Amino acid sequence: MTLVLAVNAGSSSLKVSLFRRSADNAANPVLLLSSSISSIFAPPAKFNFSFVALQHRSLNEEVDSIHDHASAFTHFLDRLKEEASVNSADIKHVAHRVVHGGDYTSPVMIFEESYHHIERLSDLAPLHNGSALSVIKSAIRALPHAKSIAFFDSAFHKDLPSHVATYAINQQVAQERGLKKYGFHGLSYAFILRAVAAHLNKAPDTLNIIALHIGSGASMCAIRNGRSIDTSMGLTPLSGLPGATRAGDIDASLIFHYTSRSPARMSHDPSLSKQVQVTEVRCFPFFYKMEAQALIVDRLRTFLNFKSGWKALTGTTDLKRSRRRQIRVNFLIQCLAPQTRIRLHSA
Repeated sequence: MTLVLAVNAGSSSLKVSLFRRSADNAANPVLLLSSSISSIFAPPAKFNFSFVALQHRSLNEEVDSIHDHASAFTHFLDRLKEEASVNSADIKHVAHRVVHGGDYTSPVMIFEESYHHIERLSDLAPLHNGSALSVIKSAIRALPHAKSIAFFDSAFHKDLPSHVATYAINQQVAQERGLKKYGFHGLSYAFILRAVAAHLNKAPDTLNIIALHIGSGASMCAIRNGRSIDTSMGLTPLSGLPGATRAGDIDASLIFHYTSRSPARMSHDPSLSKQVQVTEVRCFPFFYKMEAQALIVDRLRTFLNFKSGWKALTGTTDLKRSRRRQIRVNFLIQCLAPQTRIRLHSA
């Protein structure tokens, strides 16, 4: 018997499932239990531990000692031993969901090279890649005998047509820096594709569907013959539909007007653009200028990734509360979906 952990590190949550994989039916592992930890950065964290076979047996607790994803994973392993009597030596594989894989288009074993490759992509998926790396490091340390494998959300979109994946920018720079549309939520879309195929009793590679992933992160995907041909997210998960805290698609010049000093609604006067001022500096002005620019970039990254989306529109990331405030799902469908620019192309 082989045990497999499936790990999904969110921006402030961690979900872990334990499967049993047998040699005579390796393609269909059996789910044994699942666990979820939420409010990781707003202690006490909420911990849930549920057994599939024992529907009425579950553990729910608030845990003050959980303060990051690494401590959340450690707490799960402790409970796995105490509540399920699982010998960690029986866990042979740990499958990690990683949002951005860059040029990785298939699952990879975690070694030093692949770890640092994912680490370099953290700026492109700031809500998730860092969390996944934290759990990967914890898993390698706590389960040294188990193989950690990364599965990438971006891999599902590896066959995007070049005219869809290419941005209208300097192509030499784009190719050197990997600036193109990658797409995300791929593991979710792969599951949707398999589920729809099973429901319709059809082969996945014969399906033509438009799929939506609606959650704290939201996106759409056009699938033809079982392959992604377009999706609303791009270089990063920031583009496309608004999320809980992500802005989604905006006019790129909005950031200049957002930081304008002008008291008017809009201004094209460059002298009114906000700058981070560094005073009384006589030495090494180049380095101070770089530092100021980095502060501006960091501020904009925070604004677009963490302080926008539904949080900015409604004051909360809880869609249930938003609904009580008369923010309806049809607002998302009628007003925001047309902005995703999903294009269906003929063969």
